[in-house]
Amino acid sequence: LKDIPIIDIHVIALGFIIRTQSGNALINTPTSPWLLIIIFLLALFWAVGKRKVELATLRSVASRHKRVYKFYTGGFLLSLTNIIASMLLLAYIFFTSSTHGMVLMWTIPIATFMVFRYLYFIYADKEEAQKSEQIFLDPQMLIALVFWVVSSVYLLYWV
Repeated sequence: LKDIPIIDIHVIALGFIIRTQSGNALINTPTSPWLLIIIFLLALFWAVGKRKVELATLRSVASRHKRVYKFYTGGFLLSLTNIIASMLLLAYIFFTSSTHGMVLMWTIPIATFMVFRYLYFIYADKEEAQKSEQIFLDPQMLIALVFWVVSSVYLLYWV
């Protein structure tokens, strides 16, 4: 399945859903459908972004690295990235507006910034899009993530 275009990225995203559901089953907690959608889309977003940057970085030897790269083009992956980014932000907006009395909607600008920052990494063929651990070494992304966590906790527990 990892050598079949489009299915390869869906397998990655479904793996995240399975891990999420396994963790929730382990602690006996229900999962919000919106949260599952967001996790699925976020995993797709990361997978497509990584594919695009690897394809641009490896160029002519990309298909030797992963056979599926012979089927992808940079333009197609950028189109997928834009579609998934839009879906991800809409899902996050729906999630925040449908839970906890809508207080989490205040985090939408932070989430938007983080999605746009990752899009920048993808379009600029930055290493941060290729290696997920590099995302959290970017000062702007790290500050945004900390701010998102702190504001989410504050909004959920003190507002």
